[in-house]
Amino acid sequence: MDPTRAQRLTGAKAGERIAPQWRLAIAFVAAAVMAVVAIFAAAGLARIPGEEITPSGLKRNQALYVTMEDGAAIAIDIWLPEGHAPGQRLPAILNMTRYQRAQDISWLQRAFSGLGLTSLEHLPGLPVQLFNDAGYAFIIVDARGSGASFGHRTIEMSPREIADYGEIAQWITRQPWSNGKVGAVGISYEGNTAELLAATRHPAVKAVAPLYNDFDAQYGLVQPGGASSAFLDAWGDTVGAMDRNDVCALRAKRGIACWASRLWRPGVKPVDGPEGRRLLKAALREHERNTPVAEGFKRIQYRDDQYGSSGLTTAAVSGYGRREEIEVSGVPFHVRTGWLDAATTDGALSRYRTFSNPQELVIGPYSHGGRTDSDPFSDPETPVAPSIPEQWKSIIAFFDKTMGRDRPRAVEKSITYYTMGAGVWRETDVWPPQGLADHTLYFSADGALAENAPEYETASDLYRVDMDASSGRQTRWHTNLGLGDVVYSDRAEQGEQLLTYMSAPLTQDLEITGTPVLTFHVRSSTEDAVFHVYLEAAAPDGQVVYVTEGILRARHRNISSEAQVYVQDGPNHSFLRKDAAPLKPGETAEISIGLYATSVVIPEGWRIRIALAGADRSIFNPIPENETPEWNIYHGASFPSRLVLPARAFTQ
Repeated sequence: MDPTRAQRLTGAKAGERIAPQWRLAIAFVAAAVMAVVAIFAAAGLARIPGEEITPSGLKRNQALYVTMEDGAAIAIDIWLPEGHAPGQRLPAILNMTRYQRAQDISWLQRAFSGLGLTSLEHLPGLPVQLFNDAGYAFIIVDARGSGASFGHRTIEMSPREIADYGEIAQWITRQPWSNGKVGAVGISYEGNTAELLAATRHPAVKAVAPLYNDFDAQYGLVQPGGASSAFLDAWGDTVGAMDRNDVCALRAKRGIACWASRLWRPGVKPVDGPEGRRLLKAALREHERNTPVAEGFKRIQYRDDQYGSSGLTTAAVSGYGRREEIEVSGVPFHVRTGWLDAATTDGALSRYRTFSNPQELVIGPYSHGGRTDSDPFSDPETPVAPSIPEQWKSIIAFFDKTMGRDRPRAVEKSITYYTMGAGVWRETDVWPPQGLADHTLYFSADGALAENAPEYETASDLYRVDMDASSGRQTRWHTNLGLGDVVYSDRAEQGEQLLTYMSAPLTQDLEITGTPVLTFHVRSSTEDAVFHVYLEAAAPDGQVVYVTEGILRARHRNISSEAQVYVQDGPNHSFLRKDAAPLKPGETAEISIGLYATSVVIPEGWRIRIALAGADRSIFNPIPENETPEWNIYHGASFPSRLVLPARAFTQ
C-alpha cells in the first residue's frame, strides 16, 4: 500500500511515521477484504442445479431461443433428467407461461449458495424434478411478448401465441433427445395454454393436463355472471410488471430496498451465452407495445364484444371457442379443479359434457392450484390431501398411460369428485351423477324457506341494498391471485346486511351435488343491478357456513331459446348484446340464477339459508356505481320464488 493511501486511511500528516499498531490494523483489514473477495469469487464460480453435464454430454438445463415462422424468437428452458444417457430419446412435457419461465440467478445468490449461506434447492422446481425423475424432458416456454421472448401482446392467448406452441412442439420432435411425443401441463394460465396446445392439432401432441384453468375466463373469473371484478386490475398490474421485468414493482420495493432486491434477484432469466443479456434488453423493448390487460378488457360487457384493438372476442382465446380443433385432435385430457376455485369447476364440467375428447376430471376441496384444503366444514389448518407431490404423481401417471414407452392405453371419461362436509371421494362417468332429485324450497313469509309453495296470493320483502357488504378477503375469487386458502368466516353477522331466507332444521343428512338454481321475482328502483346469491348452512348453535354462490347482472336476465356455446346446468343466459334486458324500475322481473356447482353434505339438524345481496365489496366493483337500489322481493302463489337443489339423502 502506498504511503499516501495509508496516510489518508489513518489521518497521518505528510512526513509522519505510521504507528506499528496502525500498520498491523491496515494489513489485517486489507487481508480480510482480499480474503472475502477471493471467497466470493470462488463461490461465484460454484455450479448451481441444472449446470451439471448429463452422461449424454448435454447440459441438464439449457436456455435458448427458438425462432418462429414470423421471425419472433421465443425463449425456452430445457430440463433433461440428471441421468440422461447417450442416444436416449425422451417424451417431452411443455409448460407454456406468461409468468416468466425462470428467474435469473445473480452473482450474489450464486456466491451465497457456494458459501452455504443460502440454498438453491428450489431449482428446478418440484414438477420439473418429478417429471425428470419419471423419464421426461421438461420444457418451459416464455409466451410471446413476455419473459425473455420477443414479440408483443394484443390479447392473452392469441391465435398467434398458440401457433407458437405448435411450432415449438415441432421443434422438439427434431431434437436428438426427443422420441417425438409431446404433452403439456400447467396451472391457471399455463393450464389454458396446455388446453389450447391441443387446438394446434400437431400430431406430436399426445396428451394435455390443464389444471385449475379457465374454460371460459370471461364468465368464470373476470366477469362472473356479468359482474365487474377488480381481479383483472390486480392481475394486469402483476403481469405488466413482469413484462417490463420490473422486479421492484413486483415486490413492492422502493429506493435502497429496490436496489438490493434487484441485486439479489435481477428478474427473468436470459438465454445462455454471452449475448443473453443484450437480447433480453431487446426483447423487453418489444414488450413496450403490449396492450395493458385491463385496458383491453375495458369495453367488454357482453360475450360478443371485442377485446381492445385485437379484433377478437374472448371466445377466440378460450378453450370453448376452439372446440372444433380440439375435438379433431382427439387429445386426451387430465383435468383438476377445486369446488371453491372461482368457477373453474363449472368450466371443467362444461368441457367434460361438451367435448368428445377422452377426459379424466378430478374435483377436490381445493384452492387455486390445489395448494390448500378449502372444505368449509373442515378446520382451515387441515392439510391438503392428497399432498402436492402426490397430486403431481397422479398427473405423471396420466402421461405414463398416454405417452409412456409402452403401448399407450385408452383414457376413459370419468369424474372423481370430493363431497365436502362428508370427506368422501366418489366416481361417476356422467354429470350430474345418478340418483339425485330436485328438492324445492319456497320463499315464504317471515324469511322462511318452506317445503311447500305458499297458498297466499302475494307478499314482498323490501331490501335496501347494502353497497358495503363484503365476503372478506379470502374468497373463491381471491385465490386466483395467489392469496392462498379460501376461508369464509362465520356468516351469521353478515346476514344482517343481506336479505335472508331460512329453512326448518333438516330431519336427515342432505347431500347437494350439482347446480342449485334460484328463481325469484323482484321489483327494483334501478335499471342496473347485480344479484349475489349465497347458499349457506346454519348450525344449531347459530354459526352460518358458506357453501356456494351465484352471480348475475340484471341486464343478462333473459333466458335464451338458442343453444348454449357449451353444455351447462341452470338457466340459459347467452350474455350476448342482442339479449340484453335492463330492468324497468317499477316493474316486476323474474330472475333465475344458476349457482356454482358443488357437492356438499348439510348435517341433520342444520338449516339451509339463502342470502341475497346487491354488492360484494370484497373484489367486485359496485353496480350501479352511484345509486343504491331498493328491491321488493316477491313470493306467494302469484310469484313463487324458489330454490331448487339437486339433492338426495346422504349415505356413505
